[in-house]
Amino acid sequence: MQRKTKKALRNKNIQLISKRQYDKLLKIIFQSIKERDNYNKILVSDIEKKNERIDFLDDYVENEIDKLNKLIEERTLEYKKANVHLVDINADLQKKNIEITRAYNGLAMMGKFAVENGIDIKKHNRELPEHPLNKYKFEQKHEVLESGQTKSTYQLTPKKKKKGKDE
Repeated sequence: MQRKTKKALRNKNIQLISKRQYDKLLKIIFQSIKERDNYNKILVSDIEKKNERIDFLDDYVENEIDKLNKLIEERTLEYKKANVHLVDINADLQKKNIEITRAYNGLAMMGKFAVENGIDIKKHNRELPEHPLNKYKFEQKHEVLESGQTKSTYQLTPKKKKKGKDE
């Protein structure tokens, strides 16, 4: 039977190795496994550190996003309040604009009426105290009192003659 076994081994091209070679091969394989194990430990440690860092960054990002969301909500409320306030102011300004437009239209109609009746507005315009060719300096001030009424003051003062113009 031994002959058949040797023959079978030869046919399969299997080479027999010595025990010394076998031991040397095992030592090399063992060293290789040890080195790989060390590399694996290093890689596992590195992966764990990176996972901890990722967890920390996730928490940090969530925290920052929460802060930003709170800030956005606060600002949105402020803007809504400011918008409501500005809408009220805008409504008041629209009312005043309408009043001014009506007053202007009334004055324009009176001016047309005066021209139709033959009154020379430009001639009478020169006699107004605020006209620049007038001999008096005209000043007007308007104050709103606490009661809501308007106090108007008008002041006429003679213009000073400039030096160098002697008539």
